Amino acid sequence: MQTAAGTVQAHVAERERTGKQTATADRLLRAGEGAYEVTPGDVQRILVAPLDRLFKDGRITAREHDTGDWFRALAYMAAIDPGTMSVDWNQAGGGGASAKVPAVFTSQRIADARIEYRRLEKAIRGVIWIVLRKALIHEHSLAEIGRAVFGHDNDRDARAAGAAGFRMALAALADWRER
Repeated sequence: MQTAAGTVQAHVAERERTGKQTATADRLLRAGEGAYEVTPGDVQRILVAPLDRLFKDGRITAREHDTGDWFRALAYMAAIDPGTMSVDWNQAGGGGASAKVPAVFTSQRIADARIEYRRLEKAIRGVIWIVLRKALIHEHSLAEIGRAVFGHDNDRDARAAGAAGFRMALAALADWRER
């Protein structure tokens, strides 16, 4: 049986042998097991965001993924300064990869996003809010969330706690959004 490192090394070697672009084996290993995919157009993508990884693995529903993607886009829009049309990347967390972010930003859309974000911030509080921000805005790993929010030191337990907490937070957000 081949190790995760061996599988990644073989994947990289095969892509290099056939002249296809690839991330280095080290980068793929740092991203973690199951953190990359090859699209139908033969493009290699590294999935770092917990939302995208859980959806790829079939561990969250399309409803939860769509809601998380909506929240990520909302936070991105709310962090834009309409006066300079620039992004406060500290607040946006580097997000904005969502298809829900419009191509053209208007002051009204930014203002609407800020109002909606503030309304959401008042409605969802506590651990749910903390987990949503860590996972969707700052894109912390599930293990980081499990350690920081749920106090698990063991990597496996931290990942499990982070995943369970994130799934609960997504479900709560989806319920709030549909009310």
